[in-house]
Amino acid sequence: MNELIEIAALLVMGPLVGVEFGVAAVFNPLLAKLPDAAFRQARGGGSRLLGAVMPFWYIGALVLLIADAVLSRSGLVIGAVTLMAAAVLLTVTTLVPINNRIGRWQTDADVSRELAGRWDRLHWLRVALLAALFLLLVISAH
Repeated sequence: MNELIEIAALLVMGPLVGVEFGVAAVFNPLLAKLPDAAFRQARGGGSRLLGAVMPFWYIGALVLLIADAVLSRSGLVIGAVTLMAAAVLLTVTTLVPINNRIGRWQTDADVSRELAGRWDRLHWLRVALLAALFLLLVISAH
């Protein structure tokens, strides 16, 4: 049973890290080059869509990591759970409120590239946490 949970955790965390890295390294830098009207539509729409989907992915990943930690009793997996908890805390306390503000942009006058840049910088911190926890998870795999 532990091996199935371990595999499931890897299969859920790997794409999560990849998607979040893609947002940070590719998607948002491309959007930043757009004029304000297109930037507002793309960033706002993306914020609303990902804001609706990502909570389920994060919750599922956290549940799998906790189950893996309980079953394996591995210090590395416990470390991964701790990093995931930090990523979730960062997300809920800082990134979600910023994301919600971006998602509410109605006019070009509402656009704040400074706010979007702040979200992007904090998102890179989340990507680093997720990459580190995925590395711990991979190392701990048998």
